[in-house]
Amino acid sequence: VEDASPSVPLVGVLENIVKSLLDAHVPCGIITDKDIGSLGRFQVIIVPDMIMMDEREARAFEGFVRSGGALYVSRRTSLIGKDGVRRPNFLLAELLGVDYLGETDETVTYLAPSAGAEALFWGHCRKYPLMISDRQAKVRAGAGTSTLATLTLPFSRPGDTVRFTAAISNPPGIETEFPSLVMKSCGSGKTIYSSAGIEMMEHESHRSIFVGLIRMLMSRPPVYELLDAPKSVEATVFHQAAHNRFI
Repeated sequence: VEDASPSVPLVGVLENIVKSLLDAHVPCGIITDKDIGSLGRFQVIIVPDMIMMDEREARAFEGFVRSGGALYVSRRTSLIGKDGVRRPNFLLAELLGVDYLGETDETVTYLAPSAGAEALFWGHCRKYPLMISDRQAKVRAGAGTSTLATLTLPFSRPGDTVRFTAAISNPPGIETEFPSLVMKSCGSGKTIYSSAGIEMMEHESHRSIFVGLIRMLMSRPPVYELLDAPKSVEATVFHQAAHNRFI
């Protein structure tokens, strides 16, 4: 559409997700509302900060997970209905195992790995948590969830130029008990909820961590994969039905 705005935020997020998965040789595609009745074809579905969601979509995602699928969901997903009315809690709260409490004022935030989950966070630990150059949702984890990381805030709050100020950095300084990354089993499937948009970040460490989370959600190998190939190698699969083979 020629007169559409080229700066639609969701498009940039999808492009970044696809780049991360292609670099890691994880086959992927884009689905829309037209695919809502056939979600069972997929292993893992990524729902990146999809703030607007209706009951029909929520039921489809719940059925998908209970039947053995896996969801990666981030930030404010399902907080607003298609009528534009903001909900007090996530529509997917029960499926994800978290309740929405609000959002950080801080525009630079961090994820600190929980004990036992350090291996997921390539090169990061509680002392040196993963930086997110954006706000995070504040959530409360419910029963049956495993917390993989918690929220760490920077030393200073936005607008505070009296107690502390920095020209080019806002280092981690305040650990909290708010979960930032949780995992939950539901039926035969499982979900991961991230209060931060890890999938929106472009640094190599963010990409590696995000892909690691997607691989953790997989219940079987992907339909095809490249082993030990550098990210500059791209594979495309063609089906030659006449020869009963894939190339």
